[in-house]
Parts: sequence; structure tokens; C-alpha cells
Amino acid sequence: MDTQRELAADLVRSPARIGILRHLRDGPATRYDLRDALDCSRTTVDRNIETLREKGWIADSVDGYELTTSGEIVLEEMSGYLETVGAAARLQPILRWMPPEAFDLDVRHLREAEVVVATESRPMAMVDRHAQAVESSPEIRMVTPVFSPQPLEAQYRNFDLPELDIEVVVPPTVASTFVSDSPAADRLAEMREAGAAEIFVTDEPIPYFVGLLGDLVQIGVDEDGQPRGLLESEADPVCEWAVEKFESYKRTAEPLERWADTEM
Repeated sequence: MDTQRELAADLVRSPARIGILRHLRDGPATRYDLRDALDCSRTTVDRNIETLREKGWIADSVDGYELTTSGEIVLEEMSGYLETVGAAARLQPILRWMPPEAFDLDVRHLREAEVVVATESRPMAMVDRHAQAVESSPEIRMVTPVFSPQPLEAQYRNFDLPELDIEVVVPPTVASTFVSDSPAADRLAEMREAGAAEIFVTDEPIPYFVGLLGDLVQIGVDEDGQPRGLLESEADPVCEWAVEKFESYKRTAEPLERWADTEM
């Protein structure tokens, strides 16, 4: 009997078999229909039809062949597998910097995500993109392990917007910058005093950046504080994941003022 691994390998190695299953998902078809749809030789189609029949994934019907219940299950699982592999390959420039144990978002939800990576000519490409998104969004929720002045300047340029609403969760290393004697700290203090920004400090590790900017989600990675890449998505599952991620960090955090009173 074929093992699960052998069954999966059979499908992965045979685009014709996957093509037959996908075509039959839309309804019964004859051998001639399948040959035309797959643009394969008669021998290739006939051989793979027989293999799929032997496995019980397709069956004879009055209109030729049809997908069986087990065939539908196999096709769904294999399609999900191929989709995951394809998404992971496309996202590799970002995922290579992502701690695998800390990233709990299904990569299939990121199949339409835009990828921005740092290059030699544009080492701050992701910071530039993030700053642009910040400047165009009055409602911002972020969890960030690092601090960059550029996005803060973009937020400050929107300071006079009455709807400006910013919440940021940071680690103590970043919080120290926010209460130091610096222009960045002064700008942030001005926004906080006006009720436009709230800062929270958490001791929980923050392995990557997550930002909610209106309907846009940004996920950023860095290496020792150097930005490496950014993902952007507006997909509903990604937004739901980002909201939960932000809220879970916020629940473990305390307001910057309270943290400063006890730590500084």
C-alpha cells in the first residue's frame, strides 16, 4: 500500500494528475475533454487516468470520469500544500529573517502580499515605505522592536489632524529613547500630551514589527536593528491576525509614564 509520503510525491511529480483532478472538480469530463484541457498526449492522459482510478480518486461516470469524495479531499489538501510552498518561496526574502517559532500566521494568507526588501542601493527601502504609510493613515497601531526617527517625523507632520490616533507597544530599550533628552522624545511627548499618541512598554520579546495603518497591515523584519524587509497586505485574515497580535502585546504592557516612574 502506498504511504502518505509516496502518494503526495506521486502528485507533486505529476502536473498531469493534478491537472486532471482540478479539471474534474468543475464536473465530469471525457478522455478527450481532459486531453484538450491539459494539452497532453493521449498516452499521458490515459496513463494518469488509470493511476487515479486505481487510487480511487476518480471514477467512471455516464459523462466520462468524475472526482470521488477522496479525490476532492486529496485535491484540496494538495492545492493547499502547493499554495503554501509557493507563498513561502515568494516570501523567502522576508521569511529568512523571521524566527520560525515566533511567526504564527499562515503564509497562504500572504500570497497577495507586497514584498519590500532592503538593497544595496536602497538599504532603508522598508523604512521609507513604512513612513509613507504612516503619513497617510491617521489611525495607527504598532508593535515594534526598534525605533526609527523617520516614521515618527511622518506621524508628527499629521499632528494637527483631529482624528490622529496612535498606539505603539515597544520594549524597554525603545522606551528609554522615548523618555530621554532628545528631539524625538520631545516630539513624542508633545503628541502624547495632546492625546494623539499612547505608548506602552512590554517585557515580552518582540521578534518582528507589526503595524496596523487603517486597513493596511505591515510586517517588518530586521537584523540587529538593521531593516531587512517588509510585507504589506490588506487581506482580512492578515488584518485579524494583526489585531490579535497587537492586542495580545498591549495586554502585557504598561503605559510609558508608569514604566518610567518605576524604571528610570
